[in-house]
Amino acid sequence: MSLRCNNPGCFKTYENETNTENSCQYHSGEPLIRDSLKQWSCCGKKSLDFLKGCVYGQHSSVKPNITPKTDSSFIPEESVKTAPKEVRKEQISRPSKNQKMVPLEIKVEDSLRDALKDYENVTQNVTELKCLNYGCSAVIECRYHSMPPSFHDRTQLWPCCNKQSAEIEYFLKIGGCVIGDHRWPKNPGQTSCKVDFMDSADTVTVVVYARATDPQKCQISSNGCRLVVEATFSGNKYFETDIELFGVCKVDYGLELIFLISTRYDTVYI
Repeated sequence: MSLRCNNPGCFKTYENETNTENSCQYHSGEPLIRDSLKQWSCCGKKSLDFLKGCVYGQHSSVKPNITPKTDSSFIPEESVKTAPKEVRKEQISRPSKNQKMVPLEIKVEDSLRDALKDYENVTQNVTELKCLNYGCSAVIECRYHSMPPSFHDRTQLWPCCNKQSAEIEYFLKIGGCVIGDHRWPKNPGQTSCKVDFMDSADTVTVVVYARATDPQKCQISSNGCRLVVEATFSGNKYFETDIELFGVCKVDYGLELIFLISTRYDTVYI
């Protein structure tokens, strides 16, 4: 009659006539289970499934009083990792945005020197400026409209003198009805530039795209939480901006570098 062996890790069928001291391969310890890994306490081997026994003996049909246990102290070696040490940077107190601005060092690249040669003779006369009063294009005498134009049902109207026209080209040629002083723009060449921000673990970079910046007419300053840029580029164009930085940069000579090149200038905080 065939019997079933109940030794841990065996569970084979056997007959008493052929049951010898080396017939059964089983585990003498208890099974331990943690997460998806299984381990026998007798041999310490770990696997996704139970391994074959570690000792030999006779088969036994007696059921041992053993139940799988979850060992809270059992941690697979491959899952033990050391947490990286936290790197703390030096904390810098945020100054007031009204604190004194410090001029930053400027380095001029060779590409900018070559580009400036194309703008040496570029100047702007006052006679080339356009008066901002409506309808005026004169240089000396300013004859303009005192009220802005009105548009209604395909008709253009100057409300100040009640002159109107359905043709836009003729309407724009209607001379002003008032004589007075010209109203010039405060800065004739003022324009806008594209600004990019880039940061890394050690640097913060502000990139302003301005072609052929004049180093003699470029002033960049900061107080750690603000960046003020005033620059003339492309002959007579002027750019000005006041940028408030989200973080705090340590302002010190030698730590901030502004590289002026032909197509842009980079402000690098180290």
